[in-house]
Amino acid sequence: VRWQATHQGFELAGRPYTWLADGTQARVTTPGEVVGNTMGTLTLGPEPMMAPQRLTLSLQGRTLTLATDGLHPFSVATQP
Repeated sequence: VRWQATHQGFELAGRPYTWLADGTQARVTTPGEVVGNTMGTLTLGPEPMMAPQRLTLSLQGRTLTLATDGLHPFSVATQP
């Protein structure tokens, strides 16, 4: 299953969704990447293990980063 950021929102398994709030931005990063890909793709399964991934959501100066080490589920990241 793939999650893909778009200019209007995101696609999940090929189905488009819009953000609940205008101005929401998403950045997908992987460990070792210097600059995030604003139109990045997350791989969500069905494999039990995956590569480490991070998703940073931004809206009106606030940010929230969700991350996985590839073994555990996504959770709120406590470090950059």
